[in-house]
Parts: sequence; C-alpha cells; structure tokens
Amino acid sequence: MEPEVVEELRALRRKPRDIKQKEKVQALLLAQSGRRSYEEIAEAVGRARSTIQVWVNAFENQGVGWLEEKAFHPGRPSEVSDPKIQKALREGLE
Repeated sequence: MEPEVVEELRALRRKPRDIKQKEKVQALLLAQSGRRSYEEIAEAVGRARSTIQVWVNAFENQGVGWLEEKAFHPGRPSEVSDPKIQKALREGLE
C-alpha cells in the first residue's frame, strides 16, 4: 500500500464518520502491515474473517472512496417510510 494511502487511512481513523468506518479503517491498516492474518484481524476488530476479506477486497478494488460511500442497508424498503404513513403516524401522536 502506498504511503499516501496509509496516511489517508490514518486520518480517517482519527476522525471516523461512524464506528463501522473506524472498524474498517483499523482492519485495513492491520491488513496492510502484513504481520497479521485475516483471522487475527477479525478477532482484533470483533468481526468474522470473511467480513475482513470482503473489506480488503472492496478497498483493493475501489480505493479509499469505498470507505466514504454511504452505508448500504440490504433488505426490503420500510413501509413506514411512505409519506402517507408518516403523516398518519405524526397525526396519531399528536
């Protein structure tokens, strides 16, 4: 990993957007050192080895920008997000 990228990751680690981003950055910094296995990194950040592999692969393919992307939340969209339902809920709470 290039020194500029390592510095960028360290900066993100100091001021993370959220805890998940901090975990990802920490895992990537540990992975780039080459001194720890994915299993050891997973244990250090409290995630599964397969998760660490996914993070490292995403980082290698997409770069630091991958860490800045908005969180992805899989699954069906909430039915409560419909504006009509939101309005009814607000009226019901008043």
